[in-house]
Amino acid sequence: MLIDKSQLIVRELAMEELDPYLEFIKYVKAHMEHPEWLGEFTREDYVWMLNNGSHIYIWTLFENINRVFTDINQFVACGMIIPARQKDLEKFLQTDLKFEEVADFGPEAVHPNYIGNGLQSDVIQFLEKEAVKKGFMHGLGTVDPDNIYSIRNLIQNGFKVVTRVELKRGTRDVLRKDNM
Repeated sequence: MLIDKSQLIVRELAMEELDPYLEFIKYVKAHMEHPEWLGEFTREDYVWMLNNGSHIYIWTLFENINRVFTDINQFVACGMIIPARQKDLEKFLQTDLKFEEVADFGPEAVHPNYIGNGLQSDVIQFLEKEAVKKGFMHGLGTVDPDNIYSIRNLIQNGFKVVTRVELKRGTRDVLRKDNM
């Protein structure tokens, strides 16, 4: 379904909205041909990440930006910035970077009704701007090598495939953008 992107509101997810966000991610995965392409974090993982500097941003058509999200249909898209840790850089074979300068672009998801509107690319661009505002200089993303859509969106936004790694969730291409 086409969407008027000028009507979208972007804001940071509040902790009390985590459960509807998790339901949204579950809904998106249920409508994906390859749900394994979208990262697999537990609620506890998200709580830990949000309490340790990570940020989830949501795109919505929801009229009242101050109301708490309670329904998955209030979400149009979402994306996440996760501050890198040294062990992440080791895992992603990017130890030439200083972890304090690196933002990991976490899961991006688009509501199945709005796929095809270029929203993932918009999310990536927004996340990069926010990461720069927060002082990050480099961006990393890990993507299933078969997920040509996410790889294409990251490459179109200046990322380069730099290596392939084996993670618990399977093989992933590591994409990197320096000097954001």
